[in-house]
Amino acid sequence: MESRAFTEIAASESKYWWYVLRRRLVKQLVRRYWGMQRVPRWLDIGCGCGVNVQHWCRLANHVVGLDVSPEALAFARTRAPQAEFIQGDAAALPFEDNQFDIVTALDVIEHLDDDLRALREMNRVLRPGGLAIVTVPAYMWLYSAFDRVVMHRRRYTRRMLVQRARTAGFHILKSSYFFSGLLPVVALYRFIEPLLLRLRKKDVHQHVQVIPRVPAWINRLAIAVFSTELFVVRWIHLPFGTSVFIVGQKPA
Repeated sequence: MESRAFTEIAASESKYWWYVLRRRLVKQLVRRYWGMQRVPRWLDIGCGCGVNVQHWCRLANHVVGLDVSPEALAFARTRAPQAEFIQGDAAALPFEDNQFDIVTALDVIEHLDDDLRALREMNRVLRPGGLAIVTVPAYMWLYSAFDRVVMHRRRYTRRMLVQRARTAGFHILKSSYFFSGLLPVVALYRFIEPLLLRLRKKDVHQHVQVIPRVPAWINRLAIAVFSTELFVVRWIHLPFGTSVFIVGQKPA
């Protein structure tokens, strides 16, 4: 992939409301379950072009970004030179046991053939008492052309993700759906998507826009609207949404 493409992806991940709110959610969870003190060592699995790593560096003493793509890692090093970047597989992490205090895997394990193995690897490299924050897309009935293009193997229910994390050895501190207000819109779109493809006579890859583009005012409005969920999810488990997250703790 060319550097220009990574620049576009990074720009999208920096500003697009969905990515912005997902980062805010992670920061909120870290402050609640880790505290206000800096995290000694943080591993970000599937770091891509390094936008999230830039933010985690403000919360941690040492951040390691891991990705399978050497091109993405090369670009990430220019974005966050203060971090460490390593090429590797989420299902076979290239680290010794008990190395990290927080591990994040944001919309990563749905791409893997063996998601349980990846969760076990996260548990292995965490220090006792360390935290894993994992986000995934919700509901197989929402599986669509977009999922096929971005190579999702599956989507999850909250129960499914919790069960897998527990099997991997985690104690679950928090689990919930997120982006609840988006669910009716996405569900409607998934329903009419096959019709749109036929009417437009487009290939799936032509139809799906992986890098989102919306007017700036819509982006600002979405951030304002969905920020209310950040407040609500502090206190309750949202019963539905287009994403699922867990905070898992490695037993001491």
